[in-house]
Amino acid sequence: DGILQRPEFKDYAETLVAAGSGQDYTFNLENGNTFVRTVTGSSIFTFSNPPVTGRVGSFTIILVNGASFPITWPNSVVWPNNISPTLQANTTSLADVITFFTLNGGTRWYGNLAIKKLAYAA
Repeated sequence: DGILQRPEFKDYAETLVAAGSGQDYTFNLENGNTFVRTVTGSSIFTFSNPPVTGRVGSFTIILVNGASFPITWPNSVVWPNNISPTLQANTTSLADVITFFTLNGGTRWYGNLAIKKLAYAA
């Protein structure tokens, strides 16, 4: 949580969190900023440990099999036109990619379906 001023990165990587499979899950931003999650039933998702207010926090979910079951997103998520996305990937070889960012410590998350039906192989 320190400040780097004017760094230059030629190449960098983010931690990919293998978020396993199942139903309910908490996306903990202290573990990384990109998650792969396979849905196996109706799920309730929660988000934890965003950066504090005044800093931007963002993360990405690669959601496998998401269209097969209902997903409940946190009430703090705002979607374009206030409508949660219709997920398309309903097999284990396809994924939907969803991005989120917050400006106020997670009080409000802005969500967006970035890619539908991504051909995905772990």
